[in-house]
Amino acid sequence: GSGAGGAAGVSPLARLLIERACNSLAVANFVYWYLKVGLEDATHARVYGRVFLAFKRELARRPAARTTLALLEAQDEFVSRAGACQLQAREERGRKDAKEARLRALLAQPQVRHLPPGVSSVPLPLDPTIQVTEVAPESGFMFKSVLYPAVVEFYREPPTAPSAADDDRAAAAAAAGL
Repeated sequence: GSGAGGAAGVSPLARLLIERACNSLAVANFVYWYLKVGLEDATHARVYGRVFLAFKRELARRPAARTTLALLEAQDEFVSRAGACQLQAREERGRKDAKEARLRALLAQPQVRHLPPGVSSVPLPLDPTIQVTEVAPESGFMFKSVLYPAVVEFYREPPTAPSAADDDRAAAAAAAGL
């Protein structure tokens, strides 16, 4: 059980969720992000923080769950870097197209585009059944509004360099007017 471990001192519901999350990457993913977003709640941040800490301690305490914790932390770092690019691009002077160009340039930086070292893929936060490997910087799109929210796509597998045959097909398609 988890009563004497990292989940001590939290509610029975929190202990149940932590227990389930320790045995399922999908549940762990959703619990992690629910708590992480809850940390921004001005009224209940302390409660979320206490449960988040207990959750991370319990994952770290269990040998079989340590890889889940490492994966969630890598996922968090990866997603947070992309989110920081949106915030930085939003501050770019000029119209939406200038902001989008800045977003794409920021996303193309190797430390943003690629996963943290030693990690081959991470689950997508909103759908942990999908594993992603890299940001697709060219996909960066910003909506025209005060906050300039962005859409960014991710690769499911590392992109491969186009082959000579691909170049020939592209040239043939261009010549045909396609």
